[in-house]
Amino acid sequence: MKTPRAISLIGALAVASVVLAARPSAQQPPPTTAGLPAAQLKVIKTALGKAGAVTINAVMMEFTGTFDDLPARFEAFQKEFDSQGLNKGKMAARPVGIYAVYEDPRGKSSYRLGVGLQVQGKQTVKDPLKTETFTAPRAVRVPHSGSYKQLQNVHDAIAEQAKGGGAPKTLAATSPSFPSIVRLLDNDPRKVPDNRRRAELIVPFGGTK
Repeated sequence: MKTPRAISLIGALAVASVVLAARPSAQQPPPTTAGLPAAQLKVIKTALGKAGAVTINAVMMEFTGTFDDLPARFEAFQKEFDSQGLNKGKMAARPVGIYAVYEDPRGKSSYRLGVGLQVQGKQTVKDPLKTETFTAPRAVRVPHSGSYKQLQNVHDAIAEQAKGGGAPKTLAATSPSFPSIVRLLDNDPRKVPDNRRRAELIVPFGGTK
């Protein structure tokens, strides 16, 4: 029987799979920021001015494929997570569901992706899971409240505003890099209306370590 914690993780990962699968493919035209409300653009501008170092410890399952593969990969991650006993109170704090896009997917038939959980400190895991530390000397952290389907537009708006003079010179001199990470902030996104779901998009600039 799955614990309440495990059930909440399943909810977060299931919703995330829908979000990523909805991201535009390489054959579609790039999205614009026109669909973002003015308040969100203001949040992005503020976040650019506060860019700083980011370190995230995570348990991940990495794969090469497409966004269409994500639902099955999330399910596989949850099964492996449970089979290794990681859902039985071993975490120091409630894990946060995340996904990572390790490289720019545009123009590629397959690309590196990862699904997993942000955790506190190092964890002991076995293959095919791995522990990973994402460290970016400079990254923009943008809180987002609303449909996850807007996150691609948020990512593009970050790049556009940085390039258009909306960021400090030290940040504007570089470009967004990968991996980009999304943290899913609701305990169970399935119980939250689409337009009120909370997430945080983390976009590194100038590379990661």
